[in-house]
Order: sequence, then C-alpha cells, then structure tokens
Amino acid sequence: MYARLAFAVSISVEPDILLLDEVLAVGDEEFQMKCFERIAHFRQDGRTIVLVSHSLDTIRGMCRDAIWIEKGDLRAYGPSDEVVGQYLGDVHVSDVPSVGGSSSSASRWGNGDVEITAVRTVDSQGRATSTLHGADAAAIEVDYRSRKPVDELVVGFALYRADTEQHVHGQNSARSDLTRSLPPQGTVRFQFDELPLLKGPHMMTVAVHDFACSTIYDWHEREYSFQVVDSPRTLGQNGTLFAPGTWSLQPLADRTPNPV
Repeated sequence: MYARLAFAVSISVEPDILLLDEVLAVGDEEFQMKCFERIAHFRQDGRTIVLVSHSLDTIRGMCRDAIWIEKGDLRAYGPSDEVVGQYLGDVHVSDVPSVGGSSSSASRWGNGDVEITAVRTVDSQGRATSTLHGADAAAIEVDYRSRKPVDELVVGFALYRADTEQHVHGQNSARSDLTRSLPPQGTVRFQFDELPLLKGPHMMTVAVHDFACSTIYDWHEREYSFQVVDSPRTLGQNGTLFAPGTWSLQPLADRTPNPV
C-alpha cells in the first residue's frame, strides 16, 4: 500500500527525474500495468527514469542502459541487454571451467578406454581463447589419448546457452570424413566457417564414444564455457543463432502473377 501511494504521489508532480526502487516488485497485476503505462508516458516525454530492480526482464524491457552493481562495486555499464547478458553469464558459468583443459567431476563419466585430455575453442586467427566472435571462423579442438585399443572412435560436442540452458547445436564425427578407427592419440578439430552463434555465454559438452554411442569412453557434460561477442555481421540480430541473408524489395507492379 505504501509503495502504491508513493508511486502515485511521485508521478503526480511530473518530475524531470523519476527514481524507482523495486516499486514494480509489489502490488497486483493491475497496479504493475498502470506503472508500466505511466513509465512509458514519461519516456515518451523525454524524462529521465532511474529504475532499481532485480527483475532482469523488466530491465531489458524498460531500460535503454543498465548498471550492474555488486557489493558496492561497478561491474558493468552499457546497453541493458548486454549488461544483463554479462550478469547471467557470470551467474551461470562461474562454476564451470573455461575451455582449455580437462576436469574431473560428477558431470564426467565413461569406461576410460579413451580419455579426453584437453578441449580448446580457437578463433579466426588460430588462437586458443574462451571468447569468440559470432559469424567469424572458429574451431573446436579435442585432444584425446587411448588407454587401450578400440575399434571405433567418434568425437562429438553439444553447445548450450549458459543463461537459459537451451540446447543450441550438436553433432559428432560419425558421418564425417574421419574413419571410425583413429590413431591412439591425437587432436580432432571441427571447423566453423562461420560461427552460427549470437552474443552470450555458452557451455559445451564434449564426448568420445563408439559409432552407435552405446559405449561411452569419456563424456564431459557441460564442463566447458566460452563467450560469444558481436562482430560487425551479427549487429542487429537477436536470439541465439546467426542467420546470414539479404533484404530486398520487389515492387508489387513488377511481380508476375501466379497462374491459376
């Protein structure tokens, strides 16, 4: 009740700067809708609104810029979607090792006949890095070592958004030009001509198994993390995947009517 009264009083005087501290977290749906409508009116008038909130959807939807403050320290400042993405990436991947080495945990299993010894993401310049640019060339490299001879060896990976846990893409070498029987030790590389991911935090599963995936040698479930940042070609695209294409216009008079 007090929050509703305070909000009503604050907007009744048409302030040049409106400071809202978690006011949208209280009240029923009707009250929140009235708040949104009033705030939209303020924005149209060119007034300044400072919104303090833990609601990421509200910040994304209502704020042009955002500041992330943690324990009194400024962590990030910039466009709201970018700052929210940085925050979610920090929250979701802080406990996940960065790409570049192997690890042992409850998210790893297999019979151990073949071991994954290292995983790397590689940028368009051939450098191992945990930051890749969307739409640029990139690669995933998996080092492995066989502890005993195996008849079949397939290497696979799966990519996930770290902020939503959405499965974005996955494939393995079973239908590639690689033979089923690989040398006892080596590096398998998958090359992206154009990395089809948009900016945001990502996690990766890497595994080695037989052709039918019935025998798992070594499986690392979402044990590696990397960031994708914008490149000039991904600017203006939203979502999870980069979609190359072109826009064109065909005037209505130039269209050939379809035969009936």
